[in-house]
Amino acid sequence: ILFIYLSIPYFFNYEKNKLVIQKKILNNFSLNINIINKSKYSIFPSPRINLYNVEILSFSNVTNKIGSVQKVTLRIPFKKLINFKTLDFYSIELFKAKINIKSSEIKNFYRYLKQEKHKKPVRLSKSKINFLNKGKLLSSVTVKKLDILNEDLISKIKFKGKVFNNEIKIEYQNSNLNKKPIFIVTIA
Repeated sequence: ILFIYLSIPYFFNYEKNKLVIQKKILNNFSLNINIINKSKYSIFPSPRINLYNVEILSFSNVTNKIGSVQKVTLRIPFKKLINFKTLDFYSIELFKAKINIKSSEIKNFYRYLKQEKHKKPVRLSKSKINFLNKGKLLSSVTVKKLDILNEDLISKIKFKGKVFNNEIKIEYQNSNLNKKPIFIVTIA
């Protein structure tokens, strides 16, 4: 019976409901995306929808393409598998993303990292963030792992990657009550 329950989302029509999925991602994670390729449901290791070849749109209200992602994984709570309308996600992970942030978008990217709106975990893995000015590369950040989480009254960001070819690890935590952040930086 459990296998049958876990298999229900396999029969949903994801191609027909791309816009619904995109809207749920925007509402749950404040990520404006465009699904280009196929969507696939998987039971193992936990219920999830995998999206392939996804475009990331601007961090502001504009819908300019600023990047692409090879694979997006949306994890689904067990209780939300029965119906497409009630389908919900408890986390998102973007694998092998390439994001190009223009100098005019840096403030919007910063606001995205800091905002309290997305209360569900967002993870960026094995990715690259390029900072551009007038189409020219200013700097590049290699992301091994970037976790963004706002739970209850605490905002957390954990970063592990390379900046200027130096291994770096950053942990940022801010209580939304007192606005005094805890900031830990480790450079290898």
